[in-house]
Parts: sequence; structure tokens; C-alpha cells
Amino acid sequence: MSSKYEFVILDDDLFYGNLIKYFLQNQGYTNVSFFEDESTCLKYVSTKPTLYIVDHFLKQTTGLTMMEEIYQKNPNAFFIYLSNQESSKIAIKAMKLGAIDYLQKDKNSFFHLLNILDHFFKEKSLSLEF
Repeated sequence: MSSKYEFVILDDDLFYGNLIKYFLQNQGYTNVSFFEDESTCLKYVSTKPTLYIVDHFLKQTTGLTMMEEIYQKNPNAFFIYLSNQESSKIAIKAMKLGAIDYLQKDKNSFFHLLNILDHFFKEKSLSLEF
């Protein structure tokens, strides 16, 4: 499944970040990047439509702060917040900042991620028809 969107994964957990990357690639998404640290990720922010999958606790800051910084550079950014955090306050903040969804990392995360992506791309294709 090719997409006009780039995918960027930002997670300080090398294993989990690569797991998401390879999972997306195995689903047919071709343009997938993974970054462990915030500064490297910010260097590669483009203005192309990009879907970011962001963890909450990063090496130097939080995913919420990164969302704000990335939005300043790329108004065509979309975010899925994927975190171990069970806090509804964090989920609400992420959604208020514009995250399309909030997922808690668990055994069903990848199944839910596929559903979110499917819904997201269906919604985007419908909006192009009007």
C-alpha cells in the first residue's frame, strides 16, 4: 500500500520504534523513517504530508512538545500518539494539539494502529472527492 504520506516514528525505545517501522513496511507502507531522538527528527521535518507516530516520554522532552515544534515547521503534519502512559490528561492534551488518535502501547497496539490508518486514509480519500 503506497501512500503520498511519509511516516515518521519518534520513540526513544530503539526496539519498539524499529518494530513499528518494520510492521508498517510489512503492511506495504514504503516511506517510513524512525528516529530515537528529537533533535535528529526535527532536522528532517519537511513540508510534505507526514504522519508522525510519537511516544510521550522522549530523551529530552515529551511528544506533546514535539508535536508543537513539528506543527510550526510542517502544517501538513498528522499525529498518532502512541505511549505507555495511561494518563487521560496526556491523551486529552495530545488530542487538543491535533493528534488523530491516542494509543496505549499494549499487545493490541498494532491492530489498533492499522484500524486508525485505514480510517485516516479513507477519510482523506473521501475529502479529496469533494
